[in-house]
Amino acid sequence: SNSAQWERTFLKSIEGDLSLLNKMCRHYIAKTKCKEVITESFNKILDSLQSVLEDKTSTELSKRTVLLITKELITIDSKTLVSAIKKHESYFKNAFQQPIDKNNQLFELVNLIVSIPNAFDFDVFMLISALEMLKSGNNVSFSLNILLSLFYSVETAFAKSTKISDAVNRLLEFTASEKVEINIQNALICLRIILSKFKDETLDAENLMNLMLPHIKGSNVVLKNAAMDVIAAFSNTLAKGIKSPHEVLATLLAQDSENPKTLLSLLSAAKVVVSITQIDKKLFTQLSPTLATFLENKDPHVVTKTIELITSTLSSKENAKIVITKLFEHVLAAAKSQNATDILITPLTNFIATLSKFDKKIESKIMSFEKGKVPLVINFMVIGAMSASTNIDVESFTKKYTKMISAKNFNEKSPDFFISVAYIYTFAFLKENKKIDDQKILNLFATKLDDPSVYISQASIFTLGKIENVDLLLELFKNEKQNPLNVAIALKNSLSNIEDSKVTQLFNDLVAIRTNNACQSTINECLCYLVKRKPEELFPVLFDALQRKSQESIGHLPPLPKDKQSLEAFELQVKEKDEIYNDSESNKDNALVNCIPSSVDEQHIKYIIQYIQLIVDNLNNYNRFVKRAVYSVINVLVQSKTTEVEPYITLIVSAIVPQMQCDPRYVSIVKFGTLSYTDDIGVSSRNTVYQCVNGLLNYYFEWFDEKEMFLAIVDNLAKDMKKDRARDLQLNAFSMIITVLNKNNTLFLEYEELILDIIESIARDVTGNAVNSHKEALATAACPLFAAIIKMKYADLSQKLAPLIQMVKNTKQFEKAF
Repeated sequence: SNSAQWERTFLKSIEGDLSLLNKMCRHYIAKTKCKEVITESFNKILDSLQSVLEDKTSTELSKRTVLLITKELITIDSKTLVSAIKKHESYFKNAFQQPIDKNNQLFELVNLIVSIPNAFDFDVFMLISALEMLKSGNNVSFSLNILLSLFYSVETAFAKSTKISDAVNRLLEFTASEKVEINIQNALICLRIILSKFKDETLDAENLMNLMLPHIKGSNVVLKNAAMDVIAAFSNTLAKGIKSPHEVLATLLAQDSENPKTLLSLLSAAKVVVSITQIDKKLFTQLSPTLATFLENKDPHVVTKTIELITSTLSSKENAKIVITKLFEHVLAAAKSQNATDILITPLTNFIATLSKFDKKIESKIMSFEKGKVPLVINFMVIGAMSASTNIDVESFTKKYTKMISAKNFNEKSPDFFISVAYIYTFAFLKENKKIDDQKILNLFATKLDDPSVYISQASIFTLGKIENVDLLLELFKNEKQNPLNVAIALKNSLSNIEDSKVTQLFNDLVAIRTNNACQSTINECLCYLVKRKPEELFPVLFDALQRKSQESIGHLPPLPKDKQSLEAFELQVKEKDEIYNDSESNKDNALVNCIPSSVDEQHIKYIIQYIQLIVDNLNNYNRFVKRAVYSVINVLVQSKTTEVEPYITLIVSAIVPQMQCDPRYVSIVKFGTLSYTDDIGVSSRNTVYQCVNGLLNYYFEWFDEKEMFLAIVDNLAKDMKKDRARDLQLNAFSMIITVLNKNNTLFLEYEELILDIIESIARDVTGNAVNSHKEALATAACPLFAAIIKMKYADLSQKLAPLIQMVKNTKQFEKAF
């Protein structure tokens, strides 16, 4: 209730049972609102903890417990504690002289402190300490891990410390003399982080390079990659200190490897070297076959890096000529390959834009396709982007396209068909580059949305999605001749172009649209995007709809009939009461409420916290639209650890178990001849509830009745194991079981039979006659559960579990668990 009382309790506890004090920190402080009170007592508490560390009669257990308590206190007020943590420094200095392993509480504590922002003084102290340990050879692994934590977490302000250059030099000395490979690897990673974060141009680049080359030429792939990553982190100014760039480049590209990671490191390092030198004709000709081989790699990231490297060499006519004669066809083949992805678009457009300065006819060389080979959509897209980056005359290009598609009997078998599709994508990127206006794009492709060829309709959707004037696309909805779904997809793609001033009006226009369910889903995606653009104005609209929707009742729907004669009548009732109503206010509200789960995230808490009472009032609402919205909001509030939700946790926890269950009134009935098949269509809303439970278990476990929750998870899991559409539910259920067992592992022994039944059921389903995709999904979901059970070593406690685990080990689908 007050700081003085806390202080007395805390300090008295330090004289007695430290382990009890640690439990109090972990459990009681976390569950109550005493953080501010505790903060006031920090200095006295730290003095008392320090006295335990310095007392020669203190046991190692007491000292470890003090470190655990300190770690818990950090979570309460890191800023206050960091300023006082120096009181522990003398203990740290002495402790660093003793052997320290990764399981040591000191290691965890130091790692936690250095990850805290603004802990500059302590960071410098730890940097000096780690470098001293590295020099003395004492606790080398520990010091390297601390250095990694420091350099990964600290901000650029840390670069003001003169110790950064000391760190580089010490690490360089270490890599030259150390024999343990994992230590060398960690030292190289530290060097790479330092060079990428702290641009110290006073460093000796030549010395750095000379120390990296032996690792690059060596046989150890991990060290090779790490050394090349160090070179890739060189700034331009630092790279200019390399005395023999041609020799370094030749060494890099001479490394023979099929490992994509090695190639990526190699190419990144090579690009740094190329950026500071003019590659001569002889060397470039010599290196071209190697670059051509890289372009044939199946990893698109390797191809991307290779194209970027080649582009950086295009600084002269001589090099451009070599690229055109020796590499261009390989680049084009990569753009048209089965392994092409959209990450190729930017490097390829830059490549073509640069190359077109030397070859004015490059566009005609791009537009060609191998006879008899059907390109992928991404191939058309990439070729279109490349074509648009050349010096195209838009008017001539448009006439050429129009003439091509107007040819007599033009169809998918026409010689120019694939080229015409690539042309459509070219128009998309011409529009993106502002070389053609919206109206021309609309005139060319609005009528192509329903083209019988899926190639042309898809390309037209993509191209119309580049239109900036969204009103033009809205007008297409009024044209009954157009496919509304295709228009909706184009509209969704164009939303990033809309001005802020038009967001609200477009939102209202889209809410008013009445269309089929497939199209409505895409419209909802548009609405979610717009809500995120103007959250302060549009979130109230969503929650007003939730208020109206929450007042609708589905309680009058009867339970699922058992006799076949009643199923048809029941189906009609479901359609009347549960489906989206066409041309009705309810359809509008459903659309708005359905936007809530996809619109709400942590950055919008300030807009949604005012509706927490409405959310809590609907905890027990079984309407699937409302349920999904309510528990999505709660999940975001829980994950954010916002204090406003804490007063309602008890209510939420008490309501959540019934909401995990399937409501038989939510069914759809599909007829197969004389048979009827019922399927739970509340899966998505229940999955949202499951996700919410997961968050609550992680952050508010103490509020739950552990046994009730565990049994509820297992009971629902047993039912959902039978449903093909419930794989996400299973994955979340397995995750919840892991969380509960981690929090209280005695439940395993108490409910051993239930857990064994689950494992047996999973193994049976995966090895049985189910559809392969379902087996794969179930196995993927189950692997983390098996891995957790193996890690917890329950097999040592259960005679029945050991043979089951052995059976799982022998099942190929579960090999990831091991």
